[in-house]
Amino acid sequence: MRKFTILLFIFLVGGCATKVKDYSEADSGLIAALVSRGSDVNKEHLVSFIIDCSSKQQVNNIVSGAVQVGFEDDYISYSEKRKVWSTSLIKSLKLNLEQISINRAKLTPLMPANGCKPIGWGASVEL
Repeated sequence: MRKFTILLFIFLVGGCATKVKDYSEADSGLIAALVSRGSDVNKEHLVSFIIDCSSKQQVNNIVSGAVQVGFEDDYISYSEKRKVWSTSLIKSLKLNLEQISINRAKLTPLMPANGCKPIGWGASVEL
């Protein structure tokens, strides 16, 4: 059984910090890409929510809060190339917009007002 991993990274391009982020179109596209590669949306998927911030302390604070609301922390690392601290917060979910949105909403209050990129996510194809 082959597994493919597809990640969605959403980056802000211009705009103001208070702009409401609508993830639904990008989320739908990622789900469609996983399905086109054979993923069964009725199966549980290990969904990784990707957090990128300018400081390690910001990431540590987010991880601490995320673990409290049921996420599993995977790693904390620094990318010299992208100049960000990152983590992946994992949860087993059915692959649908509602579950992705509900779980991203649990992480959103943990994000600082400045210094972090929008929350991305990815999953492996589950056949």
